[in-house]
Amino acid sequence: MTPTDLANYVRCPHRVFLDRAGDASEKLPPSAFAELLWAGGRKHEDLIISGLNLDAVDHVRPLAERLEATELLMARGVAAIYHGVLAVDDMVGEPDLLLRSDKLVSRFGAYGYIPADVKSGNAFTDANNTKPKPAYAVQLCAYADLLQFAQGVRPLFGQIIDKDGLLQSYDLDAFWPEYERVKAECAAVLAGEQASRPGWQAACAGCAWQKHCWKELVATDDLTTVDGVGASYRDRLWQIGVRTASDLATSDPAALVGVKGIKLARAEMWTRKARVQKGGSPLFLAPWQAPAVDFEISYDIEDFSIDPFVYLHGLLVRPQPATPFGTGGFADEDFGTFEPVCATVPETEEEVWRAFLRKVEEIDARGSYVVYVYSHHEKSTLRKLAARYGGSEALDRFIHALLDLERVMKRAVVMPTDGSSLKSFARYAGFAWRDEDPGGAQSLAWWNDYWTDPVANAALRERVLRYNEDDVRASFVVKDWLAAFCVRQAAKPLDR
Repeated sequence: MTPTDLANYVRCPHRVFLDRAGDASEKLPPSAFAELLWAGGRKHEDLIISGLNLDAVDHVRPLAERLEATELLMARGVAAIYHGVLAVDDMVGEPDLLLRSDKLVSRFGAYGYIPADVKSGNAFTDANNTKPKPAYAVQLCAYADLLQFAQGVRPLFGQIIDKDGLLQSYDLDAFWPEYERVKAECAAVLAGEQASRPGWQAACAGCAWQKHCWKELVATDDLTTVDGVGASYRDRLWQIGVRTASDLATSDPAALVGVKGIKLARAEMWTRKARVQKGGSPLFLAPWQAPAVDFEISYDIEDFSIDPFVYLHGLLVRPQPATPFGTGGFADEDFGTFEPVCATVPETEEEVWRAFLRKVEEIDARGSYVVYVYSHHEKSTLRKLAARYGGSEALDRFIHALLDLERVMKRAVVMPTDGSSLKSFARYAGFAWRDEDPGGAQSLAWWNDYWTDPVANAALRERVLRYNEDDVRASFVVKDWLAAFCVRQAAKPLDR
């Protein structure tokens, strides 16, 4: 068992089990985005380490030699040890750093070592920096546990060097009871003494075992196959006898109220969603009608979150009235005209923004319009960019014209899909992305490769544009489907 196992156990107990006992042939290869994140993490770690005075342990040497080298460096009292190795019983750990602390008294003298890890994310889950990330805290506790054996004293604090290069301290003593619980459970799972089961959550989309787990969840009619029901709520529902998605579909919402964290509105939403998923047909909630305008726009931003940079403003423009998707005779040109504003090396975010503002001025002069987006991301990003680089009256009108299809869908209909993403709804409506590997995360990886070598990878810029065009097409697909659905259902009584 390793500290990394324990951190992964906090994120998903079943992943740790599968990493040890799963069929490797069912494991997906790393995605381009995952490899990009790893590369970014290594780059961040290299940058942090380059600025420190430290002694490194050669990572290619055998384990026994690395253990010995680490102990010798600790005995010498060096300021910092990079990639030292610690071990006791059946646990081996390799903290990024061991930092000397003169506030400890160890078997080496009037000093000791505390663990530190370099992370390319935030160290805390809240804006006030009071809530450590549980996975990080458990990992640091494990290193502290190993240090107690190595130096004769357990450090009460550990540190995270975060994405900004800041040293953030964790109170490991306060987290220790939780660490001991996680360690005991993880050991039991790895030894086959305690069962683990998958539970669908947002992080599953980036996991190598996602297809394996989803197949298992569907086969067992797991509660987490109902959109919005996570693993923690599943465990609470089990306690009152609601053990499958079918059970949830037939439950009285009032009977779920009282379970921790479940209020009537949530209970009604879940039971309704479960019924719809089991029934396979959308449920009409409230009518919706598209705004009457001269033309409509579907808008989607592509931005590089690792090194924040909005590099693409995707705009799909079509006049009204237009032939809706799904009707006879619909052709590609009926989607409208794709008018992207996209960076080209070496353009900066500000240069792209200036070009976008000019495009907005041009659009604003064409007549009345509505801008369909999916989620609040576009609105918040536009406001940030305007605050950073300046806006315009035309931009203010563009932002005012934004209409969030995600909110509209939630109010108007319950879909029989296993998710509420744009892709889930568009695929239900019959739309297919042209790229064989579609996804916003993959698009980031393609863009990163293009930016690294724009000549050799020029085709990747075109691939990103094609993917973005399909995304904005998908928004029109969902809008067209919803408008037609509401027309068909408006005369029927509401079924809540």
